[in-house]
Amino acid sequence: PAEPEHFYRVTMEPEQFAEEVGRLQGLWPSLDTHLGAAQQSLRPPARALSHWHLALALAAGAISGVVQSKTGRVLVVKGDTHKDKTLQREFTERDDGSIAETRILTDKFVPVIRAWDMTPGSATRGEVLTIR
Repeated sequence: PAEPEHFYRVTMEPEQFAEEVGRLQGLWPSLDTHLGAAQQSLRPPARALSHWHLALALAAGAISGVVQSKTGRVLVVKGDTHKDKTLQREFTERDDGSIAETRILTDKFVPVIRAWDMTPGSATRGEVLTIR
């Protein structure tokens, strides 16, 4: 690689540096911009979500809140997904007659949807329904 033709070093006097820090206040004023918090306004989807998309968003925890059915049932819903593992064992016989065991752990994502019944006058009012 070619060597740079010119190399410059710029230093600041402590007073000048303190003045710049006071003027710019570091990164704190633009922290929301750098961490994405400034883009919290949600955009509407390009088209209506299907039942599958809604179920997926609910299970992922992206949608939560109060839902009222046409019959008047009121539920407070919240979704979440956690990771579980399933164990599978395989046994094989070696040439010398010994048995080798192979354990395979597979990640499994388990959606959990909880609904809190808040229907006025309902026999199940206050109960939590869990769907796994």
